[in-house]
Amino acid sequence: MSMEEPQPAQTVWEGRIGDAHLKVEVQATGRIASSWRTRGGNDRRVVVNTIEELERSVLFQVLLTAPSQEQHLAGEIVAAVEAARVGLPDPTTIPR
Repeated sequence: MSMEEPQPAQTVWEGRIGDAHLKVEVQATGRIASSWRTRGGNDRRVVVNTIEELERSVLFQVLLTAPSQEQHLAGEIVAAVEAARVGLPDPTTIPR
């Protein structure tokens, strides 16, 4: 995870999950950028390299406040990210 300068990105999912408004983007580098605002007004932004990191660092936190009928949205978000990353570089292989 990092808090770096935003890269050009494609929004692949945006909406409300539980108490949070979540936006998920795929950058041209293949990295996944997520930003969300909680009901308390806290803004968060996380950029990760893998879907596993997205699930662990973002979706887990956002889904904590979500009702059970919204739990399926995690799969929808992951599918949207996977589709958007087709043909993009694998960010785990890019030298730091």
